[in-house]
Amino acid sequence: MPSRRIAVVISTFMLALAACGGGAGTSGSPSAGASGGSPSAAASGGSPSAGSPDDMLARIKSNGVIRVATDANYAPQSFLKPDGTGEGFDIDVANEIAKRLGVTAEFQYPQWAVIEGGNWADRFDISVGSMTVTETRKNEIFDMTQPYYYTPAQMSVITDSGITSLDGL
Repeated sequence: MPSRRIAVVISTFMLALAACGGGAGTSGSPSAGASGGSPSAAASGGSPSAGSPDDMLARIKSNGVIRVATDANYAPQSFLKPDGTGEGFDIDVANEIAKRLGVTAEFQYPQWAVIEGGNWADRFDISVGSMTVTETRKNEIFDMTQPYYYTPAQMSVITDSGITSLDGL
């Protein structure tokens, strides 16, 4: 499994703290750190390993900035206002994360494929943006935590469509 880096992913089904593949020297354990696995070295009295989730958190706090990647064209979740600043639910969530960490959110707006693909090459620390949870993303790219955001999907058809079941869709 590839190495991982801390990320936040908002899914169309849930908001999750995730670990993104791609950083050199990062923890390869999908259950380490943010995802609720075994206690970190720092929590158990040792020092965090280089590139571990605890090391990244220490770096973010030391720098006073968390670099956030989000989609610039996904209103109302995230979009750019005419003055170039971001607005929307994802922006609000990222700002709240930064506030609770005692740092400032610095927003970046890469292409969606860059966010989704992982291998961020240390360009940003987290991503806050709507993304559907898939088995590949969950098992190979991101390390999801317990959800705290849900967006249920709904479908409807006109009466004379002939569709009478989910299988018919």
